[in-house]
Amino acid sequence: MLSRHNEEAVGTNLPKEWLENVRATVEDAYQGLLTKNQKSLEVYGEIHSAEVAVAFSLIDNNDPKGAAITLMTSGDLKEKEDHKKNLDQILNSCGEFFDMILTSESEDFFQPNWIETTFSKNNFFFKITRENIGVSIVANEILKNS
Repeated sequence: MLSRHNEEAVGTNLPKEWLENVRATVEDAYQGLLTKNQKSLEVYGEIHSAEVAVAFSLIDNNDPKGAAITLMTSGDLKEKEDHKKNLDQILNSCGEFFDMILTSESEDFFQPNWIETTFSKNNFFFKITRENIGVSIVANEILKNS
């Protein structure tokens, strides 16, 4: 679901402990701005055969099932490469996203198409959407079971 290469592909979920650790780290760093903007953070991640994908969703505390602001990130995996390096790169780069979103008065930051960028000499891809990943997961489960 998070894959840049195939949105229909179901990857292997990243470990819940890692996702929870990432969520706690980001919330710790941005607690004041999250509280001020009445947002909470959800983090999702998958590993696919050729990529690692992580999504950070800022959820409106007053409408948790409504539209979110979601940063979707994707890094290509190479054979025998340390996957943790890709995950660390994604985590380190997401700070710019939170700085921009949580301090901006406008909504000019949405980018519905995948964009390639470089951070610390490493390439990865991102897009910023209104998708509420948690709601999409539930909807996909309902469709799958019907």
